[in-house]
Amino acid sequence: MTQRGLAYVISGRGLVDAVAAAAVPLAIILGAEPRTAWLLGVFWMLKVVPGIPGLRQLRRVLVQESGPLLSVLVIFLMVLFLASVAVHYLERGVQPVAFAAYRPRCGGRSQPSPRPDMATWCRSRRSAG
Repeated sequence: MTQRGLAYVISGRGLVDAVAAAAVPLAIILGAEPRTAWLLGVFWMLKVVPGIPGLRQLRRVLVQESGPLLSVLVIFLMVLFLASVAVHYLERGVQPVAFAAYRPRCGGRSQPSPRPDMATWCRSRRSAG
């Protein structure tokens, strides 16, 4: 029985069970706020995965088509990054208060901006310092 128990503990299912059972108490012992620690209860959902036939088929598809899926993921991340840069570029002039917290580099120094007009602020910092 010990040999079989040890095999279970070091198997994938055994590790998932151990993580699911120990996550919340361990987080509380380590000082996490109890409301936050209980969010780790989501690890119990991992115990359901081996019993669902559709997820086995999804795993097989992901393994067999990993190359094309990875390239699609990279393209998606590139488009997401470029879109975020474009939104920042287009919105910073329309919403100067929302973007005033970003730190401009003026003369090699990085300082918080108290004003929306960055050029005026940089000139005033250079003359003051």
